[in-house]
Amino acid sequence: AMQPLSNTVLVLLLLLLPVTLSSPLNDLYKRAIERRETILEDKLINLIRSSVPSGIDAALPKIAEYETFKQSPEANFIHDGNGKLHFRQFRRINLNTVMSSRSGV
Repeated sequence: AMQPLSNTVLVLLLLLLPVTLSSPLNDLYKRAIERRETILEDKLINLIRSSVPSGIDAALPKIAEYETFKQSPEANFIHDGNGKLHFRQFRRINLNTVMSSRSGV
């Protein structure tokens, strides 16, 4: 009489054990992926930070985009709230380019 009960318990354990084990493994996998993305972002930030000039004087200080060269390089990175990191790239432009674009030439 005890044999069917023990078989039922064994079957229930075999069915429920993978479900209970998979939840921590899924969480661990998600955390590992998030950590990997964070490390890649940090490497990208360090690469850009070492390549982008900061603290240099602007050739034409009246052009607003040069202000970022005086700021901390951190101002060039934007987190968009969806987990993505964006780099604001500012170009150096000369007065002739500005004047020709305004006049439509």
